[in-house]
Amino acid sequence: MLKLSDITNGVDKSVFANSINKELKDNISSQPIIIDNGYSIEKHKNSSFIKLDNSKGSIRTTNYKQWIWLLDTLKSNNSKNVFILMPQPLSFGDNLEEKLFLDTLGELKDKGIDVWVLTGGSTNKLEVTVKEGIRFVNLKAYPTEQDIDIFNDLQYIEFTANDGYVTYEIKNMY
Repeated sequence: MLKLSDITNGVDKSVFANSINKELKDNISSQPIIIDNGYSIEKHKNSSFIKLDNSKGSIRTTNYKQWIWLLDTLKSNNSKNVFILMPQPLSFGDNLEEKLFLDTLGELKDKGIDVWVLTGGSTNKLEVTVKEGIRFVNLKAYPTEQDIDIFNDLQYIEFTANDGYVTYEIKNMY
C-alpha cells in the first residue's frame, strides 16, 4: 500500500481501475480518477480524461444518455490528448455502436489529437494495442483471493505527455 501511494504521489495525475480502499486513498496527496460507474470529464493540462460507464456491456446499454453527452463534450474539446476511461473491456453487442465509437475516436485522431482508451482488465496481463492510430490499453485484473508474486505480477503504466504527444512505459511496482 505504501509503495503504491509513493508512486501515485510522484505523478501529476493518477487513474485507478475500479475502487481503491480507504487506507490508500488517505495516503494519496491528490484526488485520483477512479474508473467506475458514471460518466464525467476531468481536464489536466493539455489532456482530457473522459470517464464512460460500460459496466452493463456497452456505453448505450449502460446509459444511452452518455452518447449524447460524449458527442457534445468532444465537439468542444480543445485538449491535445484524450483518454477515454471505462471500467470494463470493450464489448459492443451492437455493431453500429462499435462503429460509431471507433469513427468518433477516429475523427479526433484525424484532428491531430492523441487518443487513448483505457479499460478495466479481464486478463492477467496489461496489454496495449493500436488500431488505426488509437491506442487501446486493457488494464490488468489482479486476483483478490490468490497469491501474487509482487516482484513480477504487480505492474502499472506510466504516461508522459509532452507537447501533445503521449508516451508510456509499463513498469513493475517492485
